[in-house]
This record gives sequence, C-alpha cells and structure tokens, in this order.
Amino acid sequence: MIFEAMLVDDEAPARVELTNQLERTGRVKVVSEAVCLQEAIAKMRETRVDVAFIDHNIVGAGTTLLPEALPSIPHVPMFIYMTAYSDYQDEPFGLEPLDYLAKPVDSNRLDQVIQEIEGCYKLERSQA
Repeated sequence: MIFEAMLVDDEAPARVELTNQLERTGRVKVVSEAVCLQEAIAKMRETRVDVAFIDHNIVGAGTTLLPEALPSIPHVPMFIYMTAYSDYQDEPFGLEPLDYLAKPVDSNRLDQVIQEIEGCYKLERSQA
C-alpha cells in the first residue's frame, strides 16, 4: 500500500528533501504541503491524508490548535513530529505523535517509521 502524506514545515528545502526521501521508498506519496499548522489543518479538512509529518518547531503553532481542530477533520491522520533538535521528546501540539524523526532524516530511521505506519494501518483495518 502507498500512504498519502502531508508535510508541514516552514522551510522549503526541508519539505523538498523529505518529499524526495519518502517517494524513494515507494511506500509514501506526498499529496499536500503546508507552511504552518493553520494551513495544515485547513487542508486536512479538505484532503484525506494517512500521515502528517509535522515540524516540531513550526513558527506560530499553538499547543492547543491541533487538538481543538481534530473534531472538524473528517479523517485524522497519524502524526509524525520532526525536529533538528535533540530535546524533542515532548508534545508541542498537545497530542502524542506516532513517532519522531530527527532532521536531517536518516533513511534507515525513516524506514522504521514507515513500518510503524504500516503496522498501525493494518491494526486499524483489522478493527474496522
């Protein structure tokens, strides 16, 4: 299965690099991008994505913005937080993510995260 993803990062080079890495796996296709959390939430309301890769330190993000928006999102994706800092094991958006990725993203670590996404998707489908 190919998962559809959204990238949420205010740095264009980071979005381009992650898009390339994800598409090289052949298991994830980037179908949407956003430069801020507000734009991401608006797009999630309109476009179904399986997973959202969100920059942990995105400018202008409030800690309650994402949890408050969840009821208005028809299909809530899995969340992967990304950061270039080593102290990233918190929940900057008030929601626990499926996993974290450190930037620059290591291809082996990215593969582990994709395997985790696949496992969650299989579990979700078996419970439906």
